[in-house]
Amino acid sequence: MKYYLVGIKGTGMSSLGIYLKQAGHEVKGSDSGEYYFTVDELNKYDIEIKEYDKNNIKNDYIYIIGLSIKKNNVEFEEILKRDLEYYYYNDFIGEFIDKKIIAVSGTHGKTTTAHIVKELTDISCIIGCGDGKYNESEFLVLEACEYKNHYYSYSPEILLILNMDLDHPDFFKNKKDVIKSYQGMCDRSKVVVVNGDEKLSKYLNHHNIYYYGFRNDVDFKIKLISESKNGYVFLLKGNGLCRLLKCNLVGMHNLYNYVGAYLVSYLSNLKINHYKNISLPKRRMSSYIYGNSILIDDYAHHPSEIKALYKSLRIMYSKYKITCIFQSHTYSRTIRFKKEFKNVLKLFDDVYLLDVFSSVREISNEQMVKKVNRYFRKFKKYDENILNNIQKDKNEVWVFLGAGICNELLEKFKKEHF
Repeated sequence: MKYYLVGIKGTGMSSLGIYLKQAGHEVKGSDSGEYYFTVDELNKYDIEIKEYDKNNIKNDYIYIIGLSIKKNNVEFEEILKRDLEYYYYNDFIGEFIDKKIIAVSGTHGKTTTAHIVKELTDISCIIGCGDGKYNESEFLVLEACEYKNHYYSYSPEILLILNMDLDHPDFFKNKKDVIKSYQGMCDRSKVVVVNGDEKLSKYLNHHNIYYYGFRNDVDFKIKLISESKNGYVFLLKGNGLCRLLKCNLVGMHNLYNYVGAYLVSYLSNLKINHYKNISLPKRRMSSYIYGNSILIDDYAHHPSEIKALYKSLRIMYSKYKITCIFQSHTYSRTIRFKKEFKNVLKLFDDVYLLDVFSSVREISNEQMVKKVNRYFRKFKKYDENILNNIQKDKNEVWVFLGAGICNELLEKFKKEHF
């Protein structure tokens, strides 16, 4: 088959493109001209990337549309005008990929946990960091995003729910909306695995549900044996399973991610590589050494994620000054969680703020900009001279943080100094 992906540089879209190319299909796509880190992997697989142009549209392709693409996109307009066959990203996966789906859902940790499943089991994957892989396994692990209930396109063999924080305030108005959304996903799944230590997990119902965590009333109980800057050793016990395991990832959030990944693999009867050291996916605490300084690239963009990242960094670099360059993602999220953002940013030794990265799904206006600037006025604003403060001879950690384009500053610094 011949597939053309509109918005191919998106983290999920690029992964899907690579998956389809490895499966033997002809794949090409289009996007804006700006560099994005997913381009590197697409280039490895010789997937052609065009800039948006209506003349790219031919009659002999099946078109896959990224979820961020609006109908006024010049290529999408042409596809609609010609009445050509097209599918949105999630709908295509749900309809065309004939594998048993392990769906990783939750407000935080989806990419990392899906990556851990792939590392432990070597199954096919479509992961939101530009990581796609096709092989002959009957299983596929993918991220299942709750935004606008996009994950309702899937009917998972097994669903993992890591956490259920309120996020995407332009869609979810309150926690009841969040619970309703995840319950709908449970109803579409054969087996459900849930972090039982999460407060909202008790509101979910399913005929075949398993809870894990540190509580005594869960189906699979975690008993911590030791913890250090090298990770955790723990016992996982319940329902006939009793296994001493090691997680080399730092941070309690990563321990939960690892256990969730392990359990969905175990319950799917997959062969598990118990002794593999797990590497984190791209833009998840990606570290670069610059003399005595450590540069960190991380995608965290919700207050809970930022707090978890900070705790991990404090474990790993206890005696270092930690400076954060942060770009908040979407005005709706920034304003809705302004108090939480303010509190978590105060944890860092120093903070520099970039302008909010506005999503294509919202329209920024002068009033919103003023509101954000006024509330966060006590934090320093980033300017281009800040990077001159990064010195090789200082024991410091510099974190380039957010889901926008903050990481481009790090890439610029690396090109000039590495």
